[in-house]
Amino acid sequence: MNLKRYATPIVLAVVLLGLGGLAYWDEKKTAKDKVVEEAKGKLFDFNPAEIVSLDVTNATAEPKSWTLTKDVEQKSWMVSAPISYKADGEGIDRLLKIILDAKSERAFDLGDRKSASFGFEPAQISYHLKDSKGKTWTFEIGGKSPTGYSSYAKVSGDTKIHLVNQYLFTATNKTLTDFRDKTLSIPPVAEIKQVEVLYAGDKPVTLVRREKDWAMTAPYAAKGDALDINKWLSSWDNLRVADFIDAPGPDLRKALTVLGKGTKEIVRIQMTTDKTKKDLTIVENNEKMYAQLSPDGFVELDKPSILSLRKSPTEFEDRSVFKFVSADVNEVTIDGAQYRRVKEEWVSGNKPMPFIQGMLVSLEFVKADSKLSAKEAEPFIKGPALHKVDIKEKNTAVEFSLWKKSDEEGMLVLRTGDSYYRVNNEFLDILKPKAGTTTPTLGGGDIKVEKS
Repeated sequence: MNLKRYATPIVLAVVLLGLGGLAYWDEKKTAKDKVVEEAKGKLFDFNPAEIVSLDVTNATAEPKSWTLTKDVEQKSWMVSAPISYKADGEGIDRLLKIILDAKSERAFDLGDRKSASFGFEPAQISYHLKDSKGKTWTFEIGGKSPTGYSSYAKVSGDTKIHLVNQYLFTATNKTLTDFRDKTLSIPPVAEIKQVEVLYAGDKPVTLVRREKDWAMTAPYAAKGDALDINKWLSSWDNLRVADFIDAPGPDLRKALTVLGKGTKEIVRIQMTTDKTKKDLTIVENNEKMYAQLSPDGFVELDKPSILSLRKSPTEFEDRSVFKFVSADVNEVTIDGAQYRRVKEEWVSGNKPMPFIQGMLVSLEFVKADSKLSAKEAEPFIKGPALHKVDIKEKNTAVEFSLWKKSDEEGMLVLRTGDSYYRVNNEFLDILKPKAGTTTPTLGGGDIKVEKS
């Protein structure tokens, strides 16, 4: 046997295995070194998920001290002193992560110097953390270093003074208001079954969820616009408190609760789920908006945000104009010009007309600006129509006509069957031939991505 011919491959295999092992060892060592480097200079080693209380003191805030506690079972945070109020759990979790990542840039002994010379006694900010096992951590931030890019800090169990990045001071320089939940505690939109809303000067509106759809039952019965109603409810959920008014004095309480003499009601809304009811009344006083969220607590809200949520009853209605499936349409007539679908392609005679498919998709999902009654539409539908369109599906037909709404520039009146709608002038763009097969931009309201 000629062993020499096998020697080279064996040697190469051994070399490759050795290199592979070396690379693996080097990768593990690099990862280990990275962990060591990241831990270098860290001031704390707690697990944020296990922290159950925070005592905070801020020398320049009012109040100067407060306590935050966590309900472990509910996984929620509360302000427990000096008031009782729901806390911003997500904000607290972010803050704990910032504290955990805090590092010492340099440390030195206090020596003969007094801690007051470094901005302590009292500290500018102090945090006392406790976890579910009773272990505690404390840190204090004093004044700025002479360069202004760092702050002095002290931590529990360490007699040294640390220099920390100024960002730690910025991130932890909080007031009690910063820790409070600033939402209006609106129920999750998916759980809301009924909404009753009354805007000053309008008729009361009642909206009822029916599976994925919504219906308006007052001031009249109509199908609701599910997409718009859900967006509207989400906007309430996204509102944030501008300021808190705790335990107001008799005069202020009277001003915010008694209508008249400068105070007027803007909106009352009740949101009902299977388990709860959320009642909210918003008033205006001295050009500012207020709501009462607890027996002793009021909040100020952003006036433009509140005003932007005002809707008339007709704006809750389903504004979908047509009910056909574009894929099932086989013939279209626009002002006498006929178009047919032949083998999934649209033609006029023998000439390809690809824009028809895009037009049909736009019409299928188009939404009007508002619905009109026959009486409201009657003055505008006399004389010849601007356009007349017939759409034939496999089993049904849809026709509509358009007229200019002469009392509103840029608006049109659309009639289909026994229904009337107000649409804007951009609706006409849907009917215009376009090069290529790109779906045109929808007119007559917002784009609707799915049927409600």
